[in-house]
Amino acid sequence: MTKIEKTALERLLSECFAGGERRRRELRLSREQARQVERLCPDSQVRAMGGSWYEISFQGVRYYGS
Repeated sequence: MTKIEKTALERLLSECFAGGERRRRELRLSREQARQVERLCPDSQVRAMGGSWYEISFQGVRYYGS
């Protein structure tokens, strides 16, 4: 995965999970993108749903700063 592809994937995840209201989403990804999500977000669970669909879940929420 190139740096541009990685940045695009990070941007997609940021948009899909913005604000922290949602901790689970179904996304259409390539197998390599799904593996990259697992590497980028070790606290995520990535489950193949068939075809190009993956369910991505975050179990906890991290707070930084306060």
